Amino acid sequence: MRIAGAENITVPSFDRTLRTLDDSGIRWDVEQAVAHGFAASLLALNAGLSPEEMRRFIEVAVDAAAGRLQIGIETPAASFEVARELLEIVGPMGVSHALLTVPAGFAPRTDDEVYEAYSSLAEASTVPFVLPVGPVGFPPELGGGVPWGAWARLAGEGSAGGVHVTTWMPHVLFAALRMFAGRLEVGIGTPLLLGVMPLLHEHYGVSWLSPAHWELWQSPQHPHLVSYLEHLRAGRRQQALEVHWRLAPARGIAFGGGLLEPEVDGMPHLALAKYCSWTVGGNGGVTREPALHVNPQQRQARRAMLLALGIEPSDDSEEQFLVGRTAARESSPAAGPNPER
Repeated sequence: MRIAGAENITVPSFDRTLRTLDDSGIRWDVEQAVAHGFAASLLALNAGLSPEEMRRFIEVAVDAAAGRLQIGIETPAASFEVARELLEIVGPMGVSHALLTVPAGFAPRTDDEVYEAYSSLAEASTVPFVLPVGPVGFPPELGGGVPWGAWARLAGEGSAGGVHVTTWMPHVLFAALRMFAGRLEVGIGTPLLLGVMPLLHEHYGVSWLSPAHWELWQSPQHPHLVSYLEHLRAGRRQQALEVHWRLAPARGIAFGGGLLEPEVDGMPHLALAKYCSWTVGGNGGVTREPALHVNPQQRQARRAMLLALGIEPSDDSEEQFLVGRTAARESSPAAGPNPER
């Protein structure tokens, strides 16, 4: 497994009734991921989808990507059985990798229990799997929330592909680097570690910004984050630092305005992720469970953040966000999308 670049997260789109997947909305968001310059996109399967809808979501996204970027998935969190059944078929469907999740109700007490449960997924998987390192649902008594022993054993499996770090805590980050760098692809999946990427790239070869809502920091016309990573990979440290400091004002707004909630583990704020993507050209549209609102403070903070990034906020109506760009165009063909100016 090899991903050099940023990997965003594609949240599924639905029709106005929320009963059916909106294929055109999904295709729109995959096209947006390509336009952003992302190297891969992870499909958010745990968004109220049935197993049949998960398969349809994958089919549409892979077809839309057409080989221009890698398509990954998160494993279904309903149960190990559902996850195993999907992992058995996604390789032939065109999926490149799968991020392991913690099924609801799984509360292991030992690394052996974790290994026993996940080794069955590793054996069944038709794609490389990615190990999560961060607060993803394991009890804190188990390696501080990371089953290090089980992950070390799984890293030796032939289908192991990468590690997805979602915590800013230095002792966890460097423990993961010592254990996995050089063996698996190590990805950084939190904006809290963007500032140390020069060090991580130089000393550990990290060049993958693993799944997160990276649209928060750029637009297709102003691909700050993609440029940052490209400068690092090309050895242009000074240019990379210039981009890093360009992002600094926006970071303060994101923290204060509650815009980092899509990156917080636990209940995903998919609606906020959709909204932030919509403000830079994404399809938008409301989501199924968990059905959360984007509050006025977050909307105002997002507008301020875009201005801080040098991105002119779109004047598209909030009503368009609620139904999605493709649905709005279908109901009013003459009113096409109003991209960032």
